Amino acid sequence: MPTVPTLQRAAHGARILEAITNYARVEIEESRNDTLNLNVHFSADEYFWPNVFGLRTPFGSNVDVPNEVIVSEWVARVPGLFWMAGAQAHRREGEKLVEYRDGNSITLRPMGKSSLVSGGVGTIKLPPSEAGYRLITLTSSANVSAGVPALVSPEVWEHCRLREGSVVRIYKATWQAMARGWSAEFPSTRGIPRAYIRIDGPDTVEVIDDGAAAAIHPFSIMRYFDGKAELFDFVFATGYSTDPRMRQEISGFFDDYCRAEGREGEYLIDADVAQPMWASRYHSPAELRVAEELLNRRIEDAMLGHNVTEVLQGVLSGLSHGELRRISSEIGIPPATWFRGDAAVHEAQRFILCVPPAKIAVLIDAIRTLQPDLIPTEGM
Repeated sequence: MPTVPTLQRAAHGARILEAITNYARVEIEESRNDTLNLNVHFSADEYFWPNVFGLRTPFGSNVDVPNEVIVSEWVARVPGLFWMAGAQAHRREGEKLVEYRDGNSITLRPMGKSSLVSGGVGTIKLPPSEAGYRLITLTSSANVSAGVPALVSPEVWEHCRLREGSVVRIYKATWQAMARGWSAEFPSTRGIPRAYIRIDGPDTVEVIDDGAAAAIHPFSIMRYFDGKAELFDFVFATGYSTDPRMRQEISGFFDDYCRAEGREGEYLIDADVAQPMWASRYHSPAELRVAEELLNRRIEDAMLGHNVTEVLQGVLSGLSHGELRRISSEIGIPPATWFRGDAAVHEAQRFILCVPPAKIAVLIDAIRTLQPDLIPTEGM
């Protein structure tokens, strides 16, 4: 029985379902929380997010950014995912899966790109809201995938003459929650707040310089066929936001990649919602939301496979009782509904029978999050 390929394909499908679910939630929300008498310093990307995860930056906190950060009109597909536990391991895993090299340029296999996107790599660009608010990124590391989102009022944007590559300091902004969070269904993104630093007053921004380059990672999901098998894969490219040739080079890469190796692929989404960089089936998160349920079913049929439940049972039977109960709780199935204290193989069988088909992808996501070594990447 092809256990490893089945699990790899299923894990890949679960990642894509998570990405589609959360891409459909991306939009600009002009929300406000009550302000708190609590001051927080954003000194660097790698310090800000752990403080958020550790609940040391509650909503309503006043945020100062005393060190210089770069402004980008691109934002991470799930801001903060880059810094979640296990994300770095996914990125290291993906970097090993090289498809070909051309000088200093490296192209990863589709599964390698999948691992990096699961590790928080991937950016999108939204147009301003009807009221003129912009969702941007502030980054100390010059990496938009790792940065912190900010909502900027039209008054601030125009008065301060902000643009891609501006270098700024921020004083007395506010950490705000959006009205709707990221999907709580998938453990890999559960617990990441959907929030931003809200910047309303021109006097809160000090512009230091402009023209600074930040790395962006426009991404998409490609649908293609391998023989008769319908497959879905992540694709992304790295560019520098102030490079005048960036759009042309990334567009060319995406056009070439979907035809390379005989793939004849089709992209489902575009990373730049306002000015598309390649042809795609869905042109905005709102458009994808209309087709989300049907598309998810198609991906489940193509990627999860008819025998994945049997394979997962074999994987779960090697876990301890405590690990099984933890995974069960993570996907919203009370352990009391199946746990009897028997041998692991019997407990795993009862557990998997309690998992409805619609939750198989969530189960795989939980396994990848809590027990990543159970689904190997060798040979992909």
